[in-house]
Amino acid sequence: MVGTMKHSAFTLIEMLIVVSMIVIIATISIPMFLRSRLSAEESAAIATLRTIHISQEQALNQNNFPNIVTKTAMYPTLSQLGTLAPAPLPEELTNFPNIKNGYQYSINIDAQTQSNPTFFALALNASPSGKGRNFYIAPEGVIRYTIDGSTPTSASLPIN
Repeated sequence: MVGTMKHSAFTLIEMLIVVSMIVIIATISIPMFLRSRLSAEESAAIATLRTIHISQEQALNQNNFPNIVTKTAMYPTLSQLGTLAPAPLPEELTNFPNIKNGYQYSINIDAQTQSNPTFFALALNASPSGKGRNFYIAPEGVIRYTIDGSTPTSASLPIN
């Protein structure tokens, strides 16, 4: 055995086995990662809507945004909530385009009256894939959702 050298290298079969194992692991883990990311974004949207609801109730109870004519308490807009002391909402929520963690937020206060101030807030999925739920909250504090991409309303399914 004088003069023979043995080369140590991977064979083509060994390389194909390693590559196929990487592909199998990737096909299993990537969808799981995307589902967990979607779940985290939805949880953040629900928490943000709860924060908006609490801020709205505080503003109404403290009469922070009274009606100019009647001086009665009214619910503020999303941008007005950005000025609320002591805990204003983050700028990404109160400044256009009002997007945070893959959701676009809005508050509708058009139907307010002196005797019945009201609002509803929406968190609409703004991800390019369009997958995920859309959320809704009103003064009663029940978060509702849709899964078909439509805008949720007071008649949508509540979160249990």
